Amino acid sequence: MEEISIKYDSAFKKKKGRYEEIIIAAGKIFSSKGFHRARVEEIAKEAGIGKGTVYEYFKSKRHLFVEVIKYFTTKFLKEFKEAACSGKDYREKLENALGLLIDILHESSGFFELLVRDRWEMDERLYQWMVKVRGEASKVIEDILAEGIKAGKIKDINPRIPAMILIESSRLALFSGDLGNEGMSPGGLKRAIIDVVLNGILR
Repeated sequence: MEEISIKYDSAFKKKKGRYEEIIIAAGKIFSSKGFHRARVEEIAKEAGIGKGTVYEYFKSKRHLFVEVIKYFTTKFLKEFKEAACSGKDYREKLENALGLLIDILHESSGFFELLVRDRWEMDERLYQWMVKVRGEASKVIEDILAEGIKAGKIKDINPRIPAMILIESSRLALFSGDLGNEGMSPGGLKRAIIDVVLNGILR
């Protein structure tokens, strides 16, 4: 019985590993070419497998596209929540969470541009999934700001609006070249966004 269990675990890990290899390969191809120009043959080649193997895991290219988005947004949300928990006070937690978000947007701009460029390929369920992810990310920031309010460091306001502003402003990482001739580093952008939202622009 124990031998059967070991074999099952080994097969499961191998299948999960292959699944992730295909997802990661597909993420690269979709990000660089978009949904319509990406070919399953290219994804298979990137993953080092045959085209038929892709269809053992995914029913169609559209199914694979959906799973790529779900995989990477789930991974992002997990890391985002972990970053938001690391810090001695609300300010440090805010810097850690937004720093991670901006770094991911900056380093994975192709993937996030894919979400904008091929958003018409999303069905209602995938759209609702993205709404859910965005809501959970915003709630993470809301909770951090609420901690600052409770500590008397932020004035007593509804934290939802500044949380949404912080999240949306972080998307500037995708267009950093528009922020000056040489753009702005992710760290500089993080500090600027937090400063403007928390301190305002008045002297």
